[in-house]
Amino acid sequence: CGDIVAKLFRQGFDNLNDRTLIAFLGHADRRVRQQAQFELARRKKWNALRSTANNRKAHQLTRLHALWGMGQIAAKSSGHAGMFARFLNDPDPILRANAARIIGDLGTPVGKSPLIKALQDKALQVRSLAAIALGKTAKPGDTSAINALFRLASGNQDIVVRHSCLAALEQLKAELAASARSISKSREERLVAVLVLRRLAS
Repeated sequence: CGDIVAKLFRQGFDNLNDRTLIAFLGHADRRVRQQAQFELARRKKWNALRSTANNRKAHQLTRLHALWGMGQIAAKSSGHAGMFARFLNDPDPILRANAARIIGDLGTPVGKSPLIKALQDKALQVRSLAAIALGKTAKPGDTSAINALFRLASGNQDIVVRHSCLAALEQLKAELAASARSISKSREERLVAVLVLRRLAS
C-alpha cells in the first residue's frame, strides 16, 4: 500500500480525472484524501464536491473532505457562502460541526440565523462550534446573537461550550448586555456576565 501511495504522489494528482479524485476522498491514507481535496478545490469543482458532501450514503470521511473542499472554494469566491447552512441539519453531527466551523471561517452574515438555531443542537461539539462561528458572523452588539449566546452559556454546564460562548460574547462586544445581566436572579447568568465583563476589561 505504501509503494502504491508513493507512486501516486510521484505521478502527481493534477493528471487524475475528477471521478478518480472524488473516489480518493475516501482513501485509507489521509495524505491521499487531502491531496485529492486540494486538487478538486484548485479546479473549482464545486458541483462535484457538493454532490459528494450531500450524499448521505457516502463514507463520513469522503463527505467531510468534500465539505472542506467546498470551504476552500468558498473562501476564494463569492456566492457560495450561503450553501453551508443546509449542512447544519445533516444527520451526522460531525458534518454539522464542520459546517458551523466553515460558516464561521467565512464570516458571512447570512449564516447568523442558522447558527443561532444550531446553538440548540443535541451534540455538544456542534453547539460549541456554532457559538464560535456566531461570534465571527454576527455584528458587534447584535442583540439576537448575544441573547442566544447568553441563554446557552447560562444553561449549559459543559466547560467547552461555555468557553466558546464567552469567546463569542467577547468578540461581539457584549458589555452592555453583560452589565444588565450582572444583577440577574439567575446565578448562572450572573456568573457568565461577570466572566464576559472580565474578558472585555482585560
